Amino acid sequence: MSSEPKKVDRRKFIYAGLGAVALIAIGAAAYVAMNPPVVTQTVTTSTTVPTTSVVTTTVPTTSVITTTVPTTTVITTTPPTTWPKPEVRGKWEIHNFWVGSEKFKHDFLITHVKECLPNIEIAEVLYPDGEKMVAGVMSAILAGKPPSTFQSDAGYWLYTLLPYLVPIDDLVKEEGWDKAWFDGVKTLLTVPWGKIYPYPYNLEIRNVLWYNKSILDKFNIDPASFKKMDDFWQACETIKASGVWPLVYSGNPAPWAIFPFHEGIVLSSDDKVIQSYYNRTLTAEEYKPILQQYLKWIDYSHPESIGLRWDEAAAKVYKGEAAMYLCGSWALGYYKNVGWTYGKELGTFMLPGAKFSASINGWPIVKGCDEKVAREVLKALSDRKFIVEANVLTGNLSAFKDVDPTPYDDFNREMYKKMSTPGLNIYPGNPDSYTASLRITLGEAIVSLITTRNIDEAAKKIYEIRASLPTA
Repeated sequence: MSSEPKKVDRRKFIYAGLGAVALIAIGAAAYVAMNPPVVTQTVTTSTTVPTTSVVTTTVPTTSVITTTVPTTTVITTTPPTTWPKPEVRGKWEIHNFWVGSEKFKHDFLITHVKECLPNIEIAEVLYPDGEKMVAGVMSAILAGKPPSTFQSDAGYWLYTLLPYLVPIDDLVKEEGWDKAWFDGVKTLLTVPWGKIYPYPYNLEIRNVLWYNKSILDKFNIDPASFKKMDDFWQACETIKASGVWPLVYSGNPAPWAIFPFHEGIVLSSDDKVIQSYYNRTLTAEEYKPILQQYLKWIDYSHPESIGLRWDEAAAKVYKGEAAMYLCGSWALGYYKNVGWTYGKELGTFMLPGAKFSASINGWPIVKGCDEKVAREVLKALSDRKFIVEANVLTGNLSAFKDVDPTPYDDFNREMYKKMSTPGLNIYPGNPDSYTASLRITLGEAIVSLITTRNIDEAAKKIYEIRASLPTA
């Protein structure tokens, strides 16, 4: 690579960005039809979503979660050595987007369910991404053939399909899960709808910078020495001067381009700015310094970033084409899968002053499915031994505190301790991810900023989008 990274071709940015936004904006029917899901076993799913069916929702204000944790926490580990294998029969159909580099996560889960519930019929429907999955699930529901569950966070995926889901509060109480979760998990699950819908398969820590240790070691850069953002930017300048791109991000689909904006710049701002952001009370003028920092991030990023999916961005760090990548804890699963070891080839840090952000990855129950089977599957997924094995494999953290953290690698042992911190504030990931239209319009605003570099226009647009939302 030359001593100076190449300048970004602005037209390529525009075409790639608009293409990603257009892809998301396509109607659900065409969206799924153009990219049909992969179906294992015999599963019939409609690929047409009636345009006459409209679900109206209210987007609430997202609050920061403050937890109260006892100063002394006693962890008791009692994972079952064997699952009781109840004699339940019926069908369980799962929809998710763990494909490609993440397919091993899906396979591991399915293997466990088959071992625990050998008498049920399992149907698997896999999609290339979350938007297509939501369209496919909605299509199946409206066709009268609802799946049992689908991969869900506690934001957009869940919110879009909320009217078709079954609350599981009674199951949570029966199994005592809420008493076994880290403090704050229940709040992550219930804000803003008040009930629990997804079973929390794992916790995803949102704002982690993953870095290629060989690159930072080459320049004697120690992230632990970063006391302020200027220290971070100086490290980026040093790396860039050597001909290596300091950063990479994912801009495909377009809403992913928001990730360094929110999880990076916003969550590294002062408390007043962060709280105002979550309450959606920031003025257009107050957005400008945030957007200036965001453009700085873009300028230090690999020029292909706007067209990269999250795992393709992670690969740039693995290949040494970029030094650092801001992503959630699921990136650890990717790096482990390609043979990297945390602490050896791979390191992590959070930006100076960054607040702790997390989100839920879970499995809700869809109305109209075989609920008895669906509930038994969730019970099987709560096997603490399996939970630890699954999280060691995927790189995420269990929502349960009553697990043995010993098998975790150093990263997740650190996160386990962090989640046990008394009074820990958890800033929910995806605070604006409740509707597809909002994801698209914010994605468009971010892509527009990247291509036009018009901070005034972008600040005004983002302010108007967020300020216009109804609050709870």
